[in-house]
Amino acid sequence: MKSEHLLHQYLLIPYCSNFALLVHFLNMYNNKHNMNRSFSPSAVDLLLSYHWPGNIRELKNVVEQLMIISDEDVIDEPLIPIKLRVKKSKMVPIEIESIPESTNKIPLKHLINEYEKKVLSHYLSTYKPMKHCADILGIDLTTLARKKKRYNL
Repeated sequence: MKSEHLLHQYLLIPYCSNFALLVHFLNMYNNKHNMNRSFSPSAVDLLLSYHWPGNIRELKNVVEQLMIISDEDVIDEPLIPIKLRVKKSKMVPIEIESIPESTNKIPLKHLINEYEKKVLSHYLSTYKPMKHCADILGIDLTTLARKKKRYNL
């Protein structure tokens, strides 16, 4: 089976438990849908470089979705959703000035909102269109639009 080849290829690479889950879901959906799909090495790299925020169901759903929409037995990088293809190194760091002493009297919520406004302003001016910006930030387009309106950006 192709997933066994995939397992041997990545056996020595310390990708933590996400790789084991990826192989598990691949085998599970191959059996469920009577398929023989596998992931290309570049697709595996992208899936494993994405920060899965502790949500196994998200990884499980993505694996099944990719297996169903793929016309090929080998699922390659172009099928991976943009949100998952954005590596952290592509994000532009934002310079933040040192926190002034006077902030100890400002509520944390206000400080967080101000920082979020700066981040959104920077990313909205750097990444166009808004859909691409939302993908880079890892949020839904509707969330970005709502925050843009909230901060009058």
